[in-house]
Amino acid sequence: MNTSALEMSGTVHGNSIEADQSLGLPEGLKVKMVVSFTSEDEAVTSSVPPGLLRAFGACAHESDEVDKFLVEYRELRKLETSSRELEP
Repeated sequence: MNTSALEMSGTVHGNSIEADQSLGLPEGLKVKMVVSFTSEDEAVTSSVPPGLLRAFGACAHESDEVDKFLVEYRELRKLETSSRELEP
């Protein structure tokens, strides 16, 4: 088994990591990854509670916007529920 290791930076896109340079590895090769944050990203990530990161992923850094959406959605649901109660 080859135990060579590469160290490089990249960018997270959803469930994928795009390397900043060519890996030089064949397509479909199974790899094991160890991910560490750059200092800038670590500062942003560490300010968000871990539970929020797990629950909302990319939206975790926009918690105020998520809160607004949830309030609006809750109000919409109240309107839908009350209009159903008025129907015969």
